[in-house]
Amino acid sequence: MSSNAGELRHVMLGSIFKPEVPLGAARGTPITCHTSATGKGKLHGSPECRSLRSAASVNQFDIPFGEAVERLCTNCRWALSTDSPILPLGAAVNDVDSLTIWLDRDPEDENDIKAERDAAIALSTGDYPPPPHQ
Repeated sequence: MSSNAGELRHVMLGSIFKPEVPLGAARGTPITCHTSATGKGKLHGSPECRSLRSAASVNQFDIPFGEAVERLCTNCRWALSTDSPILPLGAAVNDVDSLTIWLDRDPEDENDIKAERDAAIALSTGDYPPPPHQ
């Protein structure tokens, strides 16, 4: 697999991921975070986050994604290389979240049921996005 390290996507990780989301292979992926010098509070994707404006100084460090997910700022974007395993996981989480609007209704057809089942299986097994059906 070739690296796309020069190509970046800016993703709002804190608004996508919740602590209960199974992270699979993305758990150990390092992400760069910024925090106040105290190290307490939220982790930010940029030192320019408005929440860090009052901090006397800001520290930058890399941390495994699985350790950071509970403290991610919901307003920040993190720069991720396009080959980061976090990106397809985020897409799968978004797919599942988009299906939640259907939870209070009866599925209209077999395709709805299949899409919900495939998304749930993909997240539970860490196989995201799910392989295309042939």
